[in-house]
Amino acid sequence: MLENTVALIFTTVCMSKYCITYSSTKQLDLLLLQIVKDWKTFEDKTERKILEKNTGQGTTLVLIYTYYLLFAWMIYTFMPFTPYFLDQIFPLRNGTRPIQLPFYADYVIFNQLDYHYWCCGHIAVVYFTSFFLYSGVDGAYVLTVKHVCGLFAITCNRIETMGNSQKTDEARYEQKNYSTVKREMAGAVILHNETIRNVDLLENSFSKCFLIVEGLFLLSLALESVYAKMLFTENEIFRFLRAGAFIIGVILHLLYLNWVGQQVIDSSSKMFYSSYFSKWYMTSAKAIKIIQIIMCRSFNQCELTAGKIATLSMESFGILMKTSASYFTVFLSVT
Repeated sequence: MLENTVALIFTTVCMSKYCITYSSTKQLDLLLLQIVKDWKTFEDKTERKILEKNTGQGTTLVLIYTYYLLFAWMIYTFMPFTPYFLDQIFPLRNGTRPIQLPFYADYVIFNQLDYHYWCCGHIAVVYFTSFFLYSGVDGAYVLTVKHVCGLFAITCNRIETMGNSQKTDEARYEQKNYSTVKREMAGAVILHNETIRNVDLLENSFSKCFLIVEGLFLLSLALESVYAKMLFTENEIFRFLRAGAFIIGVILHLLYLNWVGQQVIDSSSKMFYSSYFSKWYMTSAKAIKIIQIIMCRSFNQCELTAGKIATLSMESFGILMKTSASYFTVFLSVT
């Protein structure tokens, strides 16, 4: 019951990712079109380098995540074949090693043990399809988040370097030309507002999906931990390793989502510090008011949430781990 319940939770999360992402096609289209527009808009070499740096970081994260999923799929899929290979390499004197089932099922029309390797092949195809779905949805999420972080970084750069194009031979603290500063600050404010709209599109696209993911994975983490302890007690090594691999995968998945969400919070928070530590004292009083507008807006950090209930952050990840540990203790006392 425990093993199949966790498998059903995994399947539910997989289908939820697909259905909710498909229902958010319009928001994702707007977001992707905005990304294309941004790449065509930014012509300054420094700003393009900032955008390329963040995009490169996002690509690296997606590749690492994809390779990990592929490795986890290989381990989890080929574990039931381990007794067969061990029998070929290190055969036992008294018979063969017992078959390791990929899952427990009652097919009604045939016995699972009679078609063991066919069932293993079936589950391999199912998990491989799920691997592509997880990699695609989470990859799109990470790349769009890193693009938003790049926009925040470009806005900070514009604020920190405002008026640098205005060359002067006068004293150091002479006020810079107000028209130059006003133009640059207006561009920074517009870009800041566009970045906030991109965050809202991200929130509308993935918020419901992350609510289901974090809620169900929290439950599956507690149940699978109880199951792993039972297998360890019964000395079921192969099944214990599979359960342990699943637990590690769930923890890394939750860490991945929340850590990327934390980067949105950190990037939006830098707006306040960039405004505060900019050379506002070398501008006019009118330009200072524009800076104050950005600083006031920066007090409300941009963040991604799981269904407007929990914020995607490292703090939320810690809370999830503590909650799953509490559920594990309760389930363990019941079992």
